[in-house]
Amino acid sequence: RRSDSFDLEIFEPCCLDFYLHCEISKRPSLFEMSLGAAGRNGGARKSLFHQAEADKAAKKRSESQDRFERDMVRSHAFMSQFDTDKSGRLDKSQLKLLMEHLHNGIEVPQEDLDRVFTKADKSKTGDLKLKEIVEASSIWSAMVKEQAFVAEKFDKYDTDRSDALDFEQLKACLADLNGSVPPTDDEVHRIIEKVDKSKTGSVHRNELFPAVENWYVQVSEHKQAEKIAKARSSLCLIM
Repeated sequence: RRSDSFDLEIFEPCCLDFYLHCEISKRPSLFEMSLGAAGRNGGARKSLFHQAEADKAAKKRSESQDRFERDMVRSHAFMSQFDTDKSGRLDKSQLKLLMEHLHNGIEVPQEDLDRVFTKADKSKTGDLKLKEIVEASSIWSAMVKEQAFVAEKFDKYDTDRSDALDFEQLKACLADLNGSVPPTDDEVHRIIEKVDKSKTGSVHRNELFPAVENWYVQVSEHKQAEKIAKARSSLCLIM
């Protein structure tokens, strides 16, 4: 039956079905919603991670700045106390007084003074400015701790209480300080030759720290040489 008018009973349900179909098609699927939620959660986790890293870096910078400021305050006090000629700098004799002050009044060996002064004098002016005094005091504090550790090793291997380490005692001591890896006989001979100022063929208490430093330099050079040799070997295989 033809009619010029719409049948509302037929038209309204059809429109409703079509409308619902359109609206449903606009909605994301459960899979899409789960992906979106995961993305949001992942973004939140990344954001929290980056914030935590930023907070950690900020804390480290703050601690470093606090330490620097404390060191500068100490250095100002040292300058006031030991800069007896009011030059605004410390020469080597004044630095020695400072180092002895930091070491409970114990006299500083000349070789220790020379080592600290050479490392701290970055400007190569022959005296130390305020920032270089910070460096000198840090170097000396570290050396005192290292020397105390080395002194314990000296007492351990000076089994005959001669106040000197002979060839075998020194070799055992150096092996102990190198993770039980002993030096070669040639390396021990070279170390003794370099640090034995008294020419006794042994290493005295005040010579052990330079001996250990020399040994570590040799170990480092040996490892570097091994890396170079390995790299050359690999290159030869490629070619």
